[in-house]
Amino acid sequence: MAFDACSWLLFAAVLVNQAGRVMIPAIKTSVLVDKDFAPAFEQNVGAMLSGVSLVCLGGKLLGAALTDKLGGWLVLIAVFVMWIVATVASFSTYDVQVFGGAWLLNSFAYTVTWGAAVQVIGSKYSEAKERDAQLVKVASASRFGATFGNIIFGQLLTAGLHWRQALMPVVPLQVTWLGLGFGLGLGLGPGPGLGLAGRVAASDHAARRVAAPAPPWACRPCRRCQIGVQPPFA
Repeated sequence: MAFDACSWLLFAAVLVNQAGRVMIPAIKTSVLVDKDFAPAFEQNVGAMLSGVSLVCLGGKLLGAALTDKLGGWLVLIAVFVMWIVATVASFSTYDVQVFGGAWLLNSFAYTVTWGAAVQVIGSKYSEAKERDAQLVKVASASRFGATFGNIIFGQLLTAGLHWRQALMPVVPLQVTWLGLGFGLGLGLGPGPGLGLAGRVAASDHAARRVAAPAPPWACRPCRRCQIGVQPPFA
């Protein structure tokens, strides 16, 4: 069986993305004992949790429309861009409001991931058995990713790292998968019909195509019977 780059990239992207979904919840306990950050965080954490729920709901509705309009690969690329911004903002800021905004952005990013992955699978795999197998693989990545994320961040905190330091190693991983997704999503990787570039070229070709004029012997409607006049060479 040939190596399917699209399948494994989707699996890894969803795995890494769902590991990032639990990033802030996993460090929340450590944030609450941070003497420089905890007082303001405790006052706002309730509103943040409510905001996360609303963002997840809005993300499901808005994500479907965005995915249908832009395509799955482009949305996945945007997801990793948002995730990088949210991660860097989380460990670099000392403003609770900015930290809360990063948490909301992180929540929105992972909410639209599943729909984007499903759209890519639907456009890439034509046979029902292939689509079913890929959906199972991506669903497994989603479940395993959240589990691995809790384990990894928990171990980093147990090793004595500050919660800010525990978030930093995620950024190179995010950048790596952003690059891979960007390359394959633009059609630079293997697999027909994957790339944004291919779709853009096709639409540009269709837009530039001009219908050729009908030859003089083409069938024309007859004024009397409107049935048509056969070409003289028929």
